[in-house]
Amino acid sequence: NSSIDQAKQLLRSKGEIIAKQIASASEFYLFSGNNEQIQHLLDQSIDRDNIIYSAVYNQQGELIAKATGKGYSSEQSSSYFYYRQAIQTQSLGSSDVFEPEKEVQNESMRVLGWVHLYISKHKLQQSEIDIFTEGVIFFLIMLLVAIILSAIISQRITRPVFSLLDHLKKIEQGDLGQVIKDIKNNEIGEVQRGFNSMSQALLANRMQLDQKIATATDELRGAITDLEYKNRELAIARDQAQNANQVKSQFLANISHEIRTPINGIKGFINLLSRSGLNPDQKRYADIISQSTRDLTSIINELLDFSKIESGMIQIIENEFDLYELLESTRDSLFSASFEKNIDLHLSIYSDTPQMVSGDQFRLKQILINLIGNAIKFTDKGYVSITVLLQDEGQNHNLIKFKIEDTGIGISEQDKSSLFQAFKQIESEANRRYSGTGLGLVISKNLARLMGGDIQLQSEPGSGSLFTLTLPFKIAKSSYTDSSPFNDNTAMIYSFNVQCQNEIQSLYNRVGYITETQIIDEETDIQQLQTRLMQNINYIDLIVFDLRHSCIHPDELFDEQLTIHSRIIIMHYDISVIDPQKYSAYEFISIINTCNNIRHILSGQAEHEDGVAKQVNLIPAHNPAQVLIVDDNPINLTLACELTRLWGHTPFAAGNADEAMAQFDQQQFDLILLDIQMPEIDGIELMQMMREKRPDLTTPIIAITANVMDSERRRLIQLGFNEYLAKPIDEQKLKDLLDNREIVDSSSVSQTVDSSDHNDQSIDFELSLKLSANNEELLMDMFHLLRQGIPEYQQQLQQAIEAKSLGKLAYIIHKLQGVICYTGLPRLKQLLSNYEAIKHSDIDNTFQLCADIIKELDNIDESLNAYIF
Repeated sequence: NSSIDQAKQLLRSKGEIIAKQIASASEFYLFSGNNEQIQHLLDQSIDRDNIIYSAVYNQQGELIAKATGKGYSSEQSSSYFYYRQAIQTQSLGSSDVFEPEKEVQNESMRVLGWVHLYISKHKLQQSEIDIFTEGVIFFLIMLLVAIILSAIISQRITRPVFSLLDHLKKIEQGDLGQVIKDIKNNEIGEVQRGFNSMSQALLANRMQLDQKIATATDELRGAITDLEYKNRELAIARDQAQNANQVKSQFLANISHEIRTPINGIKGFINLLSRSGLNPDQKRYADIISQSTRDLTSIINELLDFSKIESGMIQIIENEFDLYELLESTRDSLFSASFEKNIDLHLSIYSDTPQMVSGDQFRLKQILINLIGNAIKFTDKGYVSITVLLQDEGQNHNLIKFKIEDTGIGISEQDKSSLFQAFKQIESEANRRYSGTGLGLVISKNLARLMGGDIQLQSEPGSGSLFTLTLPFKIAKSSYTDSSPFNDNTAMIYSFNVQCQNEIQSLYNRVGYITETQIIDEETDIQQLQTRLMQNINYIDLIVFDLRHSCIHPDELFDEQLTIHSRIIIMHYDISVIDPQKYSAYEFISIINTCNNIRHILSGQAEHEDGVAKQVNLIPAHNPAQVLIVDDNPINLTLACELTRLWGHTPFAAGNADEAMAQFDQQQFDLILLDIQMPEIDGIELMQMMREKRPDLTTPIIAITANVMDSERRRLIQLGFNEYLAKPIDEQKLKDLLDNREIVDSSSVSQTVDSSDHNDQSIDFELSLKLSANNEELLMDMFHLLRQGIPEYQQQLQQAIEAKSLGKLAYIIHKLQGVICYTGLPRLKQLLSNYEAIKHSDIDNTFQLCADIIKELDNIDESLNAYIF
C-alpha cells in the first residue's frame, strides 16, 4: 500500500511540474502571439510522461492550441489526473545601480492564459498490479520459509514438549518414577533432566508419605479404640447422670410430699384456729405461724422451680390474658407485706401499654412476685414503684418493659456479679437480717430468658435499686373493648408527691377518665387552688384526693357547698389507717383496687364501696354434697373433713383403701378426694378399683398430691382423675370444687374417657362427637387429620423399637397422648396408660406394648376408613 501511495504521489508531483514547465515555456509565445510554437510545444509533450491531453487558453478563455494522445476520451476524464496552471508574466522595474541586491518593491504579475493538462493513470494502475504481484510472491515465499522453520522447530522443540506433557499426565495419575530417556542436547534437554529429577523426588516423597500414613493409621486405630472405650464410659456416665436426674426428681417429689403433708396440716389448722375467737396475742402468734408456713411453702416452690429449670422441664405456655388484671392482682397479693413495713407500693401503667396480650401469665406473675417481693424485703422506708410501659411495637410482638424501683439498701458494683447465682446471697451488715434461699432472682432471670426477655439491674449502695424486666408478648387476637361509662368524663386528682400522682392518674386513666393532676406541698397556695377549682368546676366530673402523705385536710381545699354538689373521692391503702369520722363528708375507695372494681364502684354497681374484698362465706352451702375423703395422714384427713363440714357439706373419712371401698360400696357420693401416696394401695390404684367396680361412675374423683410437677398433673389427668389439688391445699380452690361440682362433671373429659376404657371398639364415636362439641363437621376434620398421621406414628414407633430408644418412644407416646385427649380411642388410651405404668420398671414389655400400640393404630385406621367412606 505504501508503494502504491508513493507512485500516486510521484505521478501527481510530475504532473504539477510538467504543467508549470509548459506554462513557463508558453509565456513568451503567448505574449508575442506565436500560436504555432505553442502548438508545437503541446505536440511535443503528448504521450510523454503519461500526458494524454494538453491545451492552452488565453486570458479570455479562448482555445489557443491543444494536443491529444491515443486513447483519450473526454467521457473518461474522471479517470485521469487533471492539472490547471496559470501562464503569468512579470514586469520588472530598474534596480538601483548602487544597491543591486535590493529587490524592486513595485512588482506586478499579470495572467496571460491557462494550461490544462490530463495525465493517464494507466501506468500507475500497471504499477499497482506489479506491486501487488510482487507482494503476493513475497508472501508465499515467506509462508514457505515459515512452514520449513516450523517443521524444523517442531522436530527439535515441540515433540520433546509433548513428551513432557505425556509424562506429566502419568505423574498426575499417580504413576511416579517415570523418566524421559531421549535427552536432547539443548535447553529442552535441561528441562527433561529437571523433570526426571522431579519425578524421582516425587516417588521418594510418596514412599515416605505412605510410610507416615501407615504409621498414622496405626496410631488412629489405637486412638479410635481408646475413643470407643471412652465413649462406652461416657455412655455409662450419661446413663448414671440420667438415673441420678430421675432419682433427683423422684427425691424432690418425695421430699415435697413429706414436707407439704405436715405444712398442709399446719396451714389448715392455723386458719381454723384464727377463726375461733383468739385474743390479740394469740391472733398475733397464729399470724406468725401462718406467715412462716407460707415462707416455707415458698422455699419449697423455689427449690422445685430451680430443679425444673436445671433439668429443662420448664415449659412456656402461651395464652391470651388481661395484663392490667395480672399486674393489679400481683400488686394486691404483695400489698400486705408493704403495708406492714409502712412503705408505699405504687403501680403505674402507661396508657400505651396493651391490655390484652398473649404469653405465659403464670411465669410472668412468678417473676414479678419475685422482683417486687425482693424490693419490699430490702426496703425499710420510702417506696417500691412498679412502672409498666410499651418499649417497642412490632407487627406480631409487643416489647413491654416492667420497671421495679425501690429506695432500699441498694447493691454494690462488686456484689452485682454474684446476685444472679444460685444459692448466693450478698453478705453485708445491712442484709444479714434477711433470710431466703437465694434462688428467687436466679429463677426469675432464667424464666425471663426462656420467655425471650431479660432482667437488668441498676443499683448503688444506700440509693435503692432498679430492676428492669423486658419481655416480648404476642399481640392478642381478641382486643379489650372499653365499655367504661366515664370515657368523656374528667377527674381532677390532688396528690402530695410525684409517685402517688402517677399511680392515681394511671389508675383513673384505666378506669376511663380524662385526668388532670395537681401536686400539693407546703408552699402551695390553697386559696389559689380553690379559686382555680371553682372556675373549672363545671368541666370536672370527679374530684380525687389522695390522703397518702397529705399535709392538709380535704376540708381546707373543698368548702361545704362543693362537697354537697360534687362527687369527691378520698383514697388511701386501707380505711383502717384513717379515722372515718374525720372524712364523713367524702366517699372512700382503697387504692388497692382493680380498675374494673373502681369502675363498678363509681357507677354504683359494686356490692361494697369500701373497695375491700369480701371474706369467704362460711355459711352452709345451698347444695350440700356427700364427700368421700381418703388420706392416710390423720392430720390432713381431719383438716379436709373440718373444712368440708365448715362449708356446709357432709364429709366421709377413710384412712386407707379398704375403708374407702367399704364406704364406696354402701352409698353414692357427689365428690371423691383421694390422696395419691398411700401405703399398700395408693390413690391411683384405688381410683381404678372404683371405676372397675362401677363402669358407669359419674362422680368426679379429685387427686390430692404433694408432687407439684407439671408432668405429674398431666399423668394423673390421663390416668382418669377429673381434677388435681396440690398440697398445701388451696382452700378456695377446694371450696370451688365442692360448690361447683356440675362444672367439673360437664367439663371433665377424663371421666368420660375412663368410662369407655372397657369399650371393645377401637373408636368410641359417641364420645368423639361429644368431645367435638357435637359438631360433626369438626369431628370429620379431626378424623381426617388422625388418619393422615397414623402412618407416621407407626413408622416412628417401629424405628424407636428397632433402635431400642426409650427416649424416642417417650416422645411419640407423648404425641399420642395428645391425640386421645380430643378423640374417643378407649383401647389406645388403655395401652398408653399401661405404658406409663411400666415404662421405668419393665423395659422388655415396654417395647412389646409399643408393638401392640402399632397394631391398635391399624385397627383405628380401619375403623376410620369404614366411618369416613
